[in-house]
Formats: sequence, structure tokens, C-alpha cells
Amino acid sequence: MLKLAVLGIRGFLLLFGAVVLGLSVTLAKQQVEGAPPAETSFGSFCGAFGILVSLIGIAALFIDKIPSIVPMGADGLATALYLAGAIALTVALKSVPSCTSDDSESNYQRAINKLLTGGCGTLADKTYCPGLPDDLSELKGRCQRVQADYVFEYLAFVFGVAVVALTFFYNKSKGSRSAAYNGLKWSRAIRMNQIQVIGTHNPYHRESPLEAREAFELDLFADPEGGKYATSLVIRNSGTELPLQDAMNKPGVKVLHKWSHEHPNHVPILFMLEFKTPETGTGGGAPPIPWNDSELLDDLDAEIRSVFSPSQLITADDVRRDNGTLDQSTSKYEWPDLDLARGRVLFFNGAGRPNLEGRVIFTNSKPGYDDCAFQKLNDPRNGTDLENIWRQVRAGYWVRTRADKLLTTILRNDTTSMRDSVFASGAQIVSTEFPTYRLTSRWHVDYAARFDVGIAVRCNPIIGKDDCVNTLLEPEDCLRN
Repeated sequence: MLKLAVLGIRGFLLLFGAVVLGLSVTLAKQQVEGAPPAETSFGSFCGAFGILVSLIGIAALFIDKIPSIVPMGADGLATALYLAGAIALTVALKSVPSCTSDDSESNYQRAINKLLTGGCGTLADKTYCPGLPDDLSELKGRCQRVQADYVFEYLAFVFGVAVVALTFFYNKSKGSRSAAYNGLKWSRAIRMNQIQVIGTHNPYHRESPLEAREAFELDLFADPEGGKYATSLVIRNSGTELPLQDAMNKPGVKVLHKWSHEHPNHVPILFMLEFKTPETGTGGGAPPIPWNDSELLDDLDAEIRSVFSPSQLITADDVRRDNGTLDQSTSKYEWPDLDLARGRVLFFNGAGRPNLEGRVIFTNSKPGYDDCAFQKLNDPRNGTDLENIWRQVRAGYWVRTRADKLLTTILRNDTTSMRDSVFASGAQIVSTEFPTYRLTSRWHVDYAARFDVGIAVRCNPIIGKDDCVNTLLEPEDCLRN
């Protein structure tokens, strides 16, 4: 709404500038003797400058590379010039009692006013004015043009003040797009939530293709003292030996950190974290420790930050704007540009403070809650569920859903309807048990949740931009290595 108001006022200012320029040039052309009065020339300059400023202001509404301070500064200057020009013309015409009256005083003042005579000179100690028309009634028209000139300059001044104020509030409402938050930017470019990726529900599969590397799901077990899960149930029941300690010490997340560092232009990598609790069970293994201790969550944040620097993360503090809540910020400003989010990682499904201040992980929340920026909608069973996903995506939230269910999908006759429906729903993260056909071929089923061959990420089918091209989203080197 503010943008339309600014655009409308700038349209009027463009018109006013053209009128002022036209009137001032017409008044200047009537000059026969000497140079046009300074007031008239200044009016021509004000009109031309006002037109230029209006065009810059209109362009700035659609071109993010123009800093907001440029049109605002130019508007302020043009507004001051219009006021100065209007006052100058008003003062110069003040001696004329009336532009239309036929009384002797009005006729006399019109005949000697420098704005109306067309210029006067001196010859043999006598003043002559070759620009005066034979019919002095024509001076009424010239006088009215001067009045119209300064009236439009006053109007331009009033509208100029309005456009400066509205532009200020407009820039404030859109969060000053030229400002950066932890190196992130908000503009009309492709946003980081205007994509769709396939995530692997079980990333340990050897068969998982590179195309499924954009989103991972990790199960987290709290072990503040260490050693609780040192002996796995599988090893104990099978009678096999424990792996060498060196093997257990090999980096996990840090391997991905190295890959990310070597491929800084990759689209954001998304981590879905599953906090294992006693309620989730372990099939007979050591019972998980509840994640109901803020100290455990603090330790997890610290662990993530020990691997990824602030410039490699996108957190709630980066997305939250203008002292608003996370929910308000994503609804109002949406998410940062994709290009400046490249090379970073996000963590979803955490828990913590009401507005996630200082937290690394985005929570699985509900619309309207302060911490809501992400929703896990895992059960797209019918049209109502799919419509809800579509609605939440359009509202600016990240949504994670499932393309299939282990065994249930491949053992039924219809293996692809759920996958195809969630692909079309616009959910940004589509999790699958089967990122490759090799995982289902053992059941003699030809099924996998994949985009076109070689595409790791694609334009979002619901909120993707018209100029988005699937093959340009992820650099080729990220797919090869």
C-alpha cells in the first residue's frame, strides 16, 4: 500500500515538474529584450530538476541497487527548490494587484512588471519595452501563467514533503533493503525460501545420491556425562567387537563443514534435528536422556557454533527484524536473498527461548507464535492437509513434509501419488526414505523421490519467481563433488 502511495505521488510530481517547466519556458520565450528574469529561469531549472528526481524516485521503487538515501536526498533538494522558486515568483508578482482586473493600477503594474513585459532597454535616456504587446490585455494571460507557475511549484512543494515522509516510512516498512544483517540482504531477488529440496530421512545410506545432500535428518541423543551409548545394542546382541576408538573419533559434522567450505556457493544446507527422548524409545537400548534441560540446549548450540562460524549460519537473530518477533519478521519481510545465503547452514526443529534469542536452531512451531518460522507437517494424506501446506508456504514459513513412508509406500499399489502431491504443495523440504531407485529395487519396486536427473534443488512450484531457472540454482561443482 505504501509503495502504491509513493508511486502515485511521484506520478503527480512528475506531472507538476512538466507543467512548471512548460510554463517557465513559455514565459522565457516571451522575452524580447535582454535575458529572461532570474525567477523565470530558476522556474525552468526547478521543473527540469523535478522531472529528473521523479524519474529517479520511480526507478528506485523497482531497482534495489539504488540506495534509498539517493531518492530521499534528491526529493528533499527538489522540494526546497520548488518552494524557493514559488516564493521568488510570488514576490516578483506581488506589486500587481490583479491579473484580470481592468482598473488603471492593475493595468499599469502589469505593464511595468519584469516578468510580463518581455524585457525593457534604454535608448537615448529613454526606456523602451519591445516585448510589450500592442494590446496590453494580453498581459493578463502572461500574468495568469506566472500565477499558475508558482501555484504548481507550491503544489510540488507540498507533494514533495509528502513523498519524503512516505518514502521514509516505506523504506522503514521494508526494512531498508540496502541494509545487511550478518551479511544477508532482503530484495526482489530469489529468496532462500523460494526453493524446494529433497532431504534424506536416513542419511547414512551408502546409496544416497549427491542430489539428496541439501537436507539431512539427524537423531540427537543427549549424553552430558559421556559413555551412556558407548556399547550399542546391536554390538552387544551380535557378539561382535567394538570398533576401534579412532574410528569413533572421526569427524561427522566437520566433514560436511569441510565440503561446505570448499563449495561456498552451495544453496543453504538444511539440518532436521530429531531430539530423542524416553518417549521415542530405542528398541531396548539405553533410554535417552530428556532434552528438557536448558543447559543441554546451550551445550548443543555451543557445539554447533564450535564448527560453524556466524557467517556460515542462519539463525533466528539473523532473520528477526525491527524488534519484531520471528513470526512477524518472516511474515512481513520474508526470508533473505538466496545468493547471500549460499554457503550457509540452517538447523530446524529445536527448542528454547520464546523468540529464539541467541539460539541456533529454529523450532517446529505454529502460526502466530512468536518463534514460528518453520513447521513440520508430516502427514499430507488428503487435499485438506496439502492445502494447509500450500497456505503455510505462501504465508512465508518453511515447511517440511514427507514424500513417502518406510515400507508403506512401496508395498501399496500407488507408490507415487503422495510424492507427486507434496512436490506440488510447495513444501521447501521434502523428506524421503528412498532418494535413489536402488533402495526400492530389492522389493522389485521402481520408486524414488527425486527431481530431474542431476538437479539437487529446484524453484519452488508455489512461491518461486518467474525468472527462476532450476539448473542455475546449484553450481555444477557442488553436484560433481
